Amino acid sequence: DKGLNLVDAINRQMMVYTIEGGVGIIPVTAQQVSIYNAAGQLITSQYLTEEVQIPLPAGIYLISGEKEQAKAIVR
Repeated sequence: DKGLNLVDAINRQMMVYTIEGGVGIIPVTAQQVSIYNAAGQLITSQYLTEEVQIPLPAGIYLISGEKEQAKAIVR
């Protein structure tokens, strides 16, 4: 447990948590992960094989993996 606000974990393929000023993503399996803002604009897309923390401005985001999606609110 990272002691952070866990947003969503679906089918144990990807875990997403919020950090101050961004999101953290833990891919349980290596996969392409894309982040979209509330307007549906692609912010970034990366092939992840290990945990990353991505800085983002405040807002609502959709984090889309190859088999699942999660929503995150960045403050």
